[in-house]
Amino acid sequence: MARNPGMFAPLNNDRRSLQRQPVQPGWTVVSPVPRTSTEPPEAHPRLGKPSQIWTYRNAREEVLGHVWRIDQRDGEKDYLPLTWCRHDRTGKQEWRFKSWVVPRPLYQLNLLAKQPDARVVVCEGEKAADSIALLLEICVGVTSPGGSKAAAKADWSALKGRHVFIWPDRDDAGAQFAQDAAAALHRTGAASIQIVTPPIGDSDGWDAADAKSEGWSINQAEELLQAALPYNAPCDLDLDRGKAPPQRDRMLKLFDDVDVWHDEFGDVYATLKVDQHHENWPLRSSQARRWIRYEFNRRFGDTLGGQALEDAIGLLEARGAVVGPCYETRRRVGAHGDAIYVDLCDDTWRAVRVRPNGWDVVQSAPVKFLRSGAMRRLPIPVAGESIDTLRGFLNVSTDDDFCLAVSWLIAALRPDGPYPLAIISGEQGSGKSNFSKVLRALVDPNAAPVRTPPRDERDLIVCAVHSHVQAFDNLSSVPAWLADGLCRLATGGGFSARAMYTNADEQVITATRPSILNGIPNLAERPDLADRAVSLSLDAIRETDRRAETEFWREFAEQRPLILGALMDGLSAGLRRQGKIKLSKLPRMADFALWVEQCAPGLGWEDGAFLRAYGTNRADISAGAFEADPLAGIVKKVMDERPHGWEGTATQLLQLVNDAVPESQRKSRFWPSSASAMGSRLRRVAPLLRRVGLETETSHSGTRIIRFVWATSRYAFTDPNKQNPGDRQMKIDVAP
Repeated sequence: MARNPGMFAPLNNDRRSLQRQPVQPGWTVVSPVPRTSTEPPEAHPRLGKPSQIWTYRNAREEVLGHVWRIDQRDGEKDYLPLTWCRHDRTGKQEWRFKSWVVPRPLYQLNLLAKQPDARVVVCEGEKAADSIALLLEICVGVTSPGGSKAAAKADWSALKGRHVFIWPDRDDAGAQFAQDAAAALHRTGAASIQIVTPPIGDSDGWDAADAKSEGWSINQAEELLQAALPYNAPCDLDLDRGKAPPQRDRMLKLFDDVDVWHDEFGDVYATLKVDQHHENWPLRSSQARRWIRYEFNRRFGDTLGGQALEDAIGLLEARGAVVGPCYETRRRVGAHGDAIYVDLCDDTWRAVRVRPNGWDVVQSAPVKFLRSGAMRRLPIPVAGESIDTLRGFLNVSTDDDFCLAVSWLIAALRPDGPYPLAIISGEQGSGKSNFSKVLRALVDPNAAPVRTPPRDERDLIVCAVHSHVQAFDNLSSVPAWLADGLCRLATGGGFSARAMYTNADEQVITATRPSILNGIPNLAERPDLADRAVSLSLDAIRETDRRAETEFWREFAEQRPLILGALMDGLSAGLRRQGKIKLSKLPRMADFALWVEQCAPGLGWEDGAFLRAYGTNRADISAGAFEADPLAGIVKKVMDERPHGWEGTATQLLQLVNDAVPESQRKSRFWPSSASAMGSRLRRVAPLLRRVGLETETSHSGTRIIRFVWATSRYAFTDPNKQNPGDRQMKIDVAP
């Protein structure tokens, strides 16, 4: 800046030195340009002729001035505003290379007025703004005069209430222009403000004009616009202190528009906007923390400290738990209204919506789905194929076995249980593991599709919390604690554990999950497990029928969308026939049986076909469980000798069965050793005895009395034609 010597001259007593010097007259911009003005000059007196001219007009199409671009010999470009001006003293008017007074008008105000509902794209420069009309539909491109550093000097009031996108140049100056323009638009009251991120890899300074010259299509430009990030206004400065508020307070402002909520157990979550979709994450999860750190840096240009993060999360957790809404969380499958939603687990959090009149894929589901890092995506279902497409990937030998495998899938895609256990057995080389993997891949794909059995109940709980389907591979037996846990998962039950880091708080987890078990032996030996199972026995695969693993899974991947489409058709039919199916007698796992029967037409099955297959399977399972339980067999043998029944105490019954077995069996750890143990075991085998016609009754009249009564008709399980009469004679009524 040139120095004025008079400013630094020593003071003296001459009063004339203190008098203000007269202001030199100048030129004032006249806007709009009057109709009586002369034609603009053809060239700049020193720089020469322009290579391009942009005319600024107001909403009434009146000229406000021009901006010239003059290309220099050294490759540089000069942008000069040309306005109509009036001399302050003489009143003379002429064209002068002088900018408008602040606030300056926007380029293309006339087009804004003509298209009041169009989206607005703010660019950095008039050439880029002109390109918008050629790149995008129903959009108006505008810019502010004066370059990237003059955004704050423009009059943005014309964009009040408009939906605005800012498309900056790809350089540091462009990024700053975007922030300055967004801040001005926020103060003006724009309806929405989103900032476009120029593609990575393009040259510095790349803008909308470059996209046009590169031949971008409308779809390409639209995709770039749709990926724009919303602008969040920064926190106001603490004017008293002259500095920004603490990081904790600024971070809390990030959550002004974020849904912070809790589930029925009091755990707190946040629904976070990522790009153009929303994701649900526990507030203390690593995913939520990464989102917070990224958004904090994007909005405030600062790195969030660890303590500020913890303090803010603690406050948000309290807010979500006390005043936040309560939602039910779901893994993979949920329901809302009359629809079932299946989480595809893709990057944009889409879901399949199944309704009575069909199914489709939706961009966002009204269900609060949760995900774990091990969950994998389902392909988008494709309609048009039969469920029989699946048969080529399952080693089943009968139509009934295929029907039961599909019934497990249909049940597993239901939002609520009870769910049957799929118990798959067979000799080595029968494809048990692949069978299990195929079933899971159609419902709940996972990074570890089948796993080793859990070591204890806590491991089982962890599996159930983090995935919808539980699949355990190559079991040699099912211990009592695992059988009990799987039974609770199948029909719904609670698991209790000490809350982490506490000695007094109890953490209760309730879950209902579909499960798959496979192994060489019969795993459905325990009566309570057998009662909840669909058991499939696989034949060994002949060498001539074997396929290479890579070929098998490649073909399955090609057909999986079609198989999923067929399953969705079945679900839709189930919803359509809800409440219209009546069974004359409900079997065990009645909700499962009724649901599959409702879905039958959508799968191409006749009414009753599934129930017949299920009845036969239940008979076979019970027969196997009966043969595997030594106590059930001995009780039946003893009672066979007493056709009129028997009654007595648990002690007397224990003595009776002990007399019927050798000493080695009495000393087995699986044999009841006391009257109380006998009572407990008898309750477990009662369903098996009932299936062979032997009813067990217990009464209390001072002494506990056990009574065995033979039913009027007996039947055996060794002959499949001698099933439970109730299974064979079950009737189905379908309401119109």
